[in-house]
Amino acid sequence: MSYLLSRLNYVDLTNDAYAQYHLDLDALFVKTGPGVVGIKTIYDARYHPALKDIVADLDPVRESKLTGKINEQDKLRDNLYRYLVMIVKATRLHYNPTMADAARDMQVLVDNYGNITRKSYDKASAALDDFLRELDAPKNAALVATIGLTECVTRLAAANATFIALMRERYGEVLARPTSHMKAARVVMDAAFRALLNRVEAIVTLNGMDFVPEMATFIAELNAITDRYKHILATERGRRAARKPGENEEVDNAGTNEDRE
Repeated sequence: MSYLLSRLNYVDLTNDAYAQYHLDLDALFVKTGPGVVGIKTIYDARYHPALKDIVADLDPVRESKLTGKINEQDKLRDNLYRYLVMIVKATRLHYNPTMADAARDMQVLVDNYGNITRKSYDKASAALDDFLRELDAPKNAALVATIGLTECVTRLAAANATFIALMRERYGEVLARPTSHMKAARVVMDAAFRALLNRVEAIVTLNGMDFVPEMATFIAELNAITDRYKHILATERGRRAARKPGENEEVDNAGTNEDRE
């Protein structure tokens, strides 16, 4: 079936992305005026109430007191890990052969884990656990001591343990909230939005694009928003397909947490 309006597979969107998509659309509806493009009845009676319900379900997550703590703790462990990687890399050029050799040996271990700071929260926690466990082995602990990173490793282990504890507490909050309501709210929203899109297409089919002067611009902007989210989903799917276990990534201070959840 061919549609005048771009369609998106809403199922693929996380709850946060789903809500943000509709908030972006709602901003367009308000700017244009629902009555101007013939969707006021559906907008007032179905779409806008459904959107308020979706946002209300997400507010407890967004306003969690743990969110700030988790973000700060993640930055702390990221910085500690980046510092460790930078010191290992720099020490390979050390004038003391013993330290240079120790750094080169440890670099092999670092390379095996890639850029941990760009992994999702859970994957980063697991990778750091494995990395720290390997560093605790007698041979690797000796390398750490030779390079002078024993305190850094101790602080990194503590930071990661604290982060994991905060995430477990956050999971407890999530589990304590009913998830069935969000699923039901999305079903209502999907139905309201389909009705809204069908209404716009019916108006254009019956009367033509020029029947409402603002219609062409409205449709172009609506499709642009939807296509942007389509691109986000396609990019994420491509990144997941291309990502390989143990794939090495260069670590630097300018790295961003693209895959953070």
